[in-house]
Amino acid sequence: MKKIRVGLAGAGFAGHIHSRSLILVKGSRISSRVSLELTVVADSNIDRAKQTANQYGWVHAVDSWKKLFDFDIDLLVVALPNGQHVEIIEAAKKAGITVLLEKPVTRTFEEAQILLGISGNDQSVRVGYVNRFVPASQKAKTLIDQGQIGLIRNVRSVYLLNMRKPGGPDDWRFDEKTAGYGASDDLGSHHIDLIKFLTHDITGVYSDSRIWDIPNAPKATNDDAVNALLQIEGGAFGTLSASRATPGHPLTGYVEIEGSEGALRIDRANLNELVYHDAVGTVSTMSARPSENLATLWAAPTVQGAHPFSWYDCFAFQMSELVLFAAGLAPETIWSASLLDGVKAMAVSKAMNDSAEQRSFQAVEYPK
Repeated sequence: MKKIRVGLAGAGFAGHIHSRSLILVKGSRISSRVSLELTVVADSNIDRAKQTANQYGWVHAVDSWKKLFDFDIDLLVVALPNGQHVEIIEAAKKAGITVLLEKPVTRTFEEAQILLGISGNDQSVRVGYVNRFVPASQKAKTLIDQGQIGLIRNVRSVYLLNMRKPGGPDDWRFDEKTAGYGASDDLGSHHIDLIKFLTHDITGVYSDSRIWDIPNAPKATNDDAVNALLQIEGGAFGTLSASRATPGHPLTGYVEIEGSEGALRIDRANLNELVYHDAVGTVSTMSARPSENLATLWAAPTVQGAHPFSWYDCFAFQMSELVLFAAGLAPETIWSASLLDGVKAMAVSKAMNDSAEQRSFQAVEYPK
């Protein structure tokens, strides 16, 4: 049996999500082929690192991500502020370690190009665009690739959270120097990647953004909200709206894709449900079937019907693909985003920010 030792850089919100996903993978059917050890967690706040270690069973806790490389690890999960990504990926590349890098890949498109130069789009660096592992997204991908909705015409994307609110905690995501772009990247990049994954590259944008004046809330130096018109390769167009300061929206997120023969809707509140419209009417279908690859991660197909998966399951599906790849049991990853995918998402975010600043249409300039 192959043993995979895991290191985690960052014990904040994303670090907890990934720790839990590793626990789920340890209890999955993969355990018959891979022995998974949560070897070491690193955080600049050593008390937080120790608490995370105790909560999830990490063997060691250290106070710097640089100390992770003192341990023999096979898989590294990076959940650090965006400004630290270039340096840690460079170290992981030298060590020959498989990496799951949280999005966005860096603070700016320029930094993302540096990162791409370091790794050369090595398949061992994957980016955490977990929406690719939502059951409804995977079902939509299958139907679109089969031509079920015809030629793509229009895309609508909405992603709303209420993060920066009165009395809320300070967070590095609100600081341009630490995080780079704001809601346009931290939130919007999820749907930028999903649009690319399901349809085609975004080729141009016209956008506007805002930083809201919110009394008694943490201050922000990057955008709270962005609205953009999108040009999409192949003649389609669309809209993208993202905001992290929307009272009444703890989580509202959906992507709608219209084609010449029908339309699909993926809703973040209903991860298993895919809504399909055609000329006859509307069908809401359960996208997670007992015989499909995601379902069989936990148990063999049986007479049971289709049971819904949770947000944590989706992270576990993503992690399981990386674990099998790191163990050499899968020659390539199928669903996860590559580093090039992450850099392309940054290119769109840059174009959106440039458009908002210059009040003009911006073509998206992808890395050569």
